Amino acid sequence: MTKTVAVFVAALCCAGVFAEEPSGYTVGVRSKQYSMTIDVRPLASGQVTYDIHVIDVATNSNAADAALSGFGDAQLETTVDNNGLRFRIRIAPRLPSLGAELSVEKDGTVIDSVRVFWNPQPPHPAAVHLVAPNARHVGGDVKAPVLIKHVEPLYPEEARRARIAGVVVVEALVDKSGAVRDAIVLKPLPYGLSESALDAVKQWQFEPSRLNGEPIDVIFNVTVNFKVQ
Repeated sequence: MTKTVAVFVAALCCAGVFAEEPSGYTVGVRSKQYSMTIDVRPLASGQVTYDIHVIDVATNSNAADAALSGFGDAQLETTVDNNGLRFRIRIAPRLPSLGAELSVEKDGTVIDSVRVFWNPQPPHPAAVHLVAPNARHVGGDVKAPVLIKHVEPLYPEEARRARIAGVVVVEALVDKSGAVRDAIVLKPLPYGLSESALDAVKQWQFEPSRLNGEPIDVIFNVTVNFKVQ
């Protein structure tokens, strides 16, 4: 497992793409009353297992646990009865996406539900970074540039509906004028949040870094925080 997300979603590898040593990831979603996390574990055989945990947000107590497994885009469903409630959980892979639905029933009536699709994307490989002649990296005598103009990223409607929050990490090249000359995403978020963060950062303006009193090009990381709106 490479990354865990509780209330927010941070999908880190492509569902349905398996290697000899498959990696997994965890996604999650929150309704009004419950949060659900799903540990997705691809196996070398091509089968995928889903370990599901549902938490009562009000009491922070475990409400339901389930485990499902299947191949490819097989639709999976299970129910868990607990304390007079029936938790109905559906897994709907639509490769390379993953869908899930949670509904909570009491006496045959649905009292809470949530449905979401994730679009897992691989993170940028660790070896991929910005390269620029004569650019320095922050550290030692090279201080980070100071932000003087901040443009707020747009919060995509799709991400709003899915209640996705989290941090996008962007590596930026700030030139001698303080402008962002290039930028790439190091730590992404789905539903257009990475693209929104990148677009915003490219419009930021900085007081440039200096070395021996002279402005210099510098490469450093910035974070863009998205909160549920």
